[in-house]
Amino acid sequence: MRKNEFINAIRGSLRGYPHNEVENSIEFYSEIIDDRVENGMTEEEAVASLGDLDMIIKNIKVDMPLKSVIKERVKENKEERIRENKHMSAGMIILLILGAPLWVPLALTAFILFFVFYMLLWVFDIVIFAVSIALAAALAGGVIGGVINFIAGNPGTGIAFIGVGIAALGLAIFLFMAGTGVAKANVSLTGSFLRGTKRKILRA
Repeated sequence: MRKNEFINAIRGSLRGYPHNEVENSIEFYSEIIDDRVENGMTEEEAVASLGDLDMIIKNIKVDMPLKSVIKERVKENKEERIRENKHMSAGMIILLILGAPLWVPLALTAFILFFVFYMLLWVFDIVIFAVSIALAAALAGGVIGGVINFIAGNPGTGIAFIGVGIAALGLAIFLFMAGTGVAKANVSLTGSFLRGTKRKILRA
């Protein structure tokens, strides 16, 4: 085996290892070969005198600093992920363009339905609060009606008016609590939607 063949064999076997470390090892063995050629050996004899090629490659790997090997592998993995992402991005762009007549109307419809559903949740919540306020106001009407009927000499009717007012107040409190729960759910939904949108934009 000649010197160039020996060097190419080392480079080929150490592909993926730190370039500087590989070149330093090649330079080391290259100088040994050159020295022995100067001392009268042929290239084939000088290369053969180094020993088994597989053992030389194994020793080079063992002598390499672990930190350099890990750093090189991390770099390669990162570059590979970038290449894969580029290929995936190109493929996604092509799919988006070709499928635009289908996905654009579907996406628009989904957005409209989501928006309508979202607005209905808030309208429903507003209605709950409005009914709650109206029922709370009924308490005042019941008390006033009860007092008037007591004065007019109709205690039974007065008690009924006050009872209805108290019942309305209880229902108003229940609806107010329900409306508060719905409002919290709506706020939480809005926050989750905004955070999800932000994460997608940052990843893009």
